[in-house]
Amino acid sequence: MRAVGAAMTLGTALGVLDARRRLRRLYRTPDPWAGRTLGPLDGDYTTVSTADGAELGVVTSGEGPTVVLSHGLTAATRYWTLVVPKLVDRGLRVVAYDQRGHGGSTLGTAEVTADLLGSDLDTVIESTGVDEVTVVGHSMGGVSCLSMLVRRQARQDHHATRVGAAVILASLARSPWETRLADLELARWLYGRPRNRALARLVAMRTFGEDPPLSLVDFTIEIFSSTPPRAALAAARALAHFDLRPGLASVQTPIHVLAGRLDRLTRPAINQEIADSAPRADIAWLPRAGHQLPLEAVDEVVGLITRTVTGENVGAR
Repeated sequence: MRAVGAAMTLGTALGVLDARRRLRRLYRTPDPWAGRTLGPLDGDYTTVSTADGAELGVVTSGEGPTVVLSHGLTAATRYWTLVVPKLVDRGLRVVAYDQRGHGGSTLGTAEVTADLLGSDLDTVIESTGVDEVTVVGHSMGGVSCLSMLVRRQARQDHHATRVGAAVILASLARSPWETRLADLELARWLYGRPRNRALARLVAMRTFGEDPPLSLVDFTIEIFSSTPPRAALAAARALAHFDLRPGLASVQTPIHVLAGRLDRLTRPAINQEIADSAPRADIAWLPRAGHQLPLEAVDEVVGLITRTVTGENVGAR
């Protein structure tokens, strides 16, 4: 018993020392966004109604070929704050929306499922008033994109707006998260308590790859904790029970996946499943990136989206 107690004490001490080391490194990392307010997006704000009465907040910026952005779990349109201006500068029209219950969107009355997330995205796409769009989804937003493509393939309904291609960032085609709802609740509890700021930063850092700047770590904490708990849990439950892989086998839309080798949330093998499931899918890897690609790999994300819209050889880059 004394040996076990000594080992536990040593393990705790080493953990504390490692945490202090990582925090010191975080505080010393160059931070180009220090003192900068991240979001909200510049553009025209409107709402789109769904069949069950949810009102989805939508912001539109720029002119040119249309790109529709779908954010991840507990994020919002402002999560794209570093990406949207660069896309607009490249001559694209960007339509970003808040997933139901997130940001400026209401939750609605229907049970949140992966299929419903895809339906919501389809509603936004049809509201754009253009002939064709490129869809981009990060994390849960990637699930929305994949679900939308599977729905369209299965139902063969008439759509006024065609989806020319999809860009999927750090996402997943099936649920590996059956036991992670408790982790979500722990993170929400931790992020919402200023006294635990150092510990919250340690947790948020693990969603990035190497050496994230402090401003982006704190932005992640802020945007995560601002999502209403009811909406966050409803979406998390939807992600705990779904599998889009069988449906993706019939989807002919080009799908370009971008993933980080250091992603601890949607791990590399999970991202690879997307590319393996759809006949016209490919995947590119960022060796130093984690899960937060729209924050930590802005140029790579913008480059992939731009090449997809313009029809360049995406797989060659």
